[in-house]
Amino acid sequence: MIIVLEDRRFFDHFGVDFRSIIRELAKLMTFRRHGGASTIDMQLVRTITGYKELTFQRKIYECLLATIIQRRYSKIRILRTYLNCAFFGSHLIGASKASELMFRVAPDHLSNEQAAFIAAMLVCPRPTHPTEQWQSRIQRRANYGYSIYINNKDRFDQHPC
Repeated sequence: MIIVLEDRRFFDHFGVDFRSIIRELAKLMTFRRHGGASTIDMQLVRTITGYKELTFQRKIYECLLATIIQRRYSKIRILRTYLNCAFFGSHLIGASKASELMFRVAPDHLSNEQAAFIAAMLVCPRPTHPTEQWQSRIQRRANYGYSIYINNKDRFDQHPC
């Protein structure tokens, strides 16, 4: 589900998704709402380095390091490393802690709906004191991710994750 919500072309690029970058730059230039176009590889770089300034230089740095780690490590290893160090909320570093706290199960025992919920927490991490508004926002994103997964199940299930 992390791939579904964070980087659908994870297995198709080499650390940098130029299609997403071009799409988001076009949105930026036309004053539309835009995202960051970061791949899981780039998010791993940002998480490990702690370099989070919102600058063009940071993006270039992330692209460069993402390409380097892509050459040295397998996609599966990159994904697992990211899942082990990603921030899911207050005192929740890693997918294991998030799934244990939220559903009292290990990540490999989550249902697809539960996995979508955990994946949604990457965009809006769990606060120390979760509110109904936070729960609702996460549930909406989780439902969106789950529907994408169901509609593209064959594509996502062909990869070894």
